[in-house]
Amino acid sequence: MLDQVLGDLESRVSKGISQDLKSSKGWRTKAVYALGLRVRGYLFRTRGRLLRAVADYTAAARLWRELDILAESAETLNNLGYALTFLGEFGDARALVKNAVELRKQIGPRYPVGLSLNTLAIVSLYEGNYNAAIRDTERALAIFRGLDHKRGIGLANLNMAEALRRRSQTDEIPDAEQKISLLRDARRRAMDALDIFQEKVKETSHEVEALIELGCAFRDWAKVLRNTWGSESEVRRLARQAQDAFESAVETAGETLLYRKVDALVNHAWL
Repeated sequence: MLDQVLGDLESRVSKGISQDLKSSKGWRTKAVYALGLRVRGYLFRTRGRLLRAVADYTAAARLWRELDILAESAETLNNLGYALTFLGEFGDARALVKNAVELRKQIGPRYPVGLSLNTLAIVSLYEGNYNAAIRDTERALAIFRGLDHKRGIGLANLNMAEALRRRSQTDEIPDAEQKISLLRDARRRAMDALDIFQEKVKETSHEVEALIELGCAFRDWAKVLRNTWGSESEVRRLARQAQDAFESAVETAGETLLYRKVDALVNHAWL
């Protein structure tokens, strides 16, 4: 239905904003069209259709810029940067998200600023700069905790869990005890996020993410023990916990979140 509405609106959106401003109807049409593109971009992104999401976000960002609606511009730039991150376009993603951070600081409310700092951390995370990811996540988490915003805290904990886990696997952390300390913290963060998205702010996509990250923490912990001094029974226990988390992620993702389901299955294969 959203596709049909956007198709109907597309023919009505004029090319020049100055002409639209002569009538409130034209201005509203362009705003509704931009909002529809942003929402559809989000739906594409949550289903793993990143190229379609980028196309919609890009079109929406242009329209919000013409309309000079800062809050929507910031939201769309943030989402566009997020999608580009998973396509490996880190430079463009970082620039867009930094722009969103500055716009949101101008507007005022702290929660959206925290969201964009969290997105900035995701860019660093997937670029392989784990220290920067941890730093920006801590900034976001401080905002969310100050507001006691459960969803924000959950999102930041997801980031932190993955950043800590991935950092534990780098040459920067050669000592097994240090690796386990980071993985123990990553497990705690993933469990905190899971509790939020299962019980306090029900969001299936983030619940699946938390289950996958929990499984990855257990899996990588088991590998550290397997390669060092760990007992075989402890390795088996951690591996079983990883398997349980991945299987729960697959079941929760179902047929709706197929790309998350594939993510869980791939991570399970590395167990």
